[in-house]
Amino acid sequence: MTVSTENRCDEFLGNISRGPFSQAFMGYIMQCNQEFQVPVAKLAQMKTDDLGDIDPCLFACVFRRTGMLDDTGMYKAEINDDLKKALKSEENLNKLTAITKECTSVNEHSVTDGNKGCERAVMVLYCFHE
Repeated sequence: MTVSTENRCDEFLGNISRGPFSQAFMGYIMQCNQEFQVPVAKLAQMKTDDLGDIDPCLFACVFRRTGMLDDTGMYKAEINDDLKKALKSEENLNKLTAITKECTSVNEHSVTDGNKGCERAVMVLYCFHE
């Protein structure tokens, strides 16, 4: 699945991409990657509009650790305390909160992997970048 890279969070993510938020999010990716063993070079080349052959369950793991995916595989428009702290400003928190709330519609779609949440995690990722 491929979507446009021109999206509503490009500017927001660009503003925080090298800061503590990015470091915190990458920390979750690296923790989850201990299980999925995606080569770091492949992660670095990954585009948000095309995940290639990266196991979508990696993203389910990441979103679970951020608090955005629950144990039943459903998306929650919530941001955990670590990410809130990493955002550092109320303005950034408000922007991310707005983006996350816009993606709650992913819960209306049926998935074939049940509570694993892998398919829904990819839907969330793509929604963030629409």
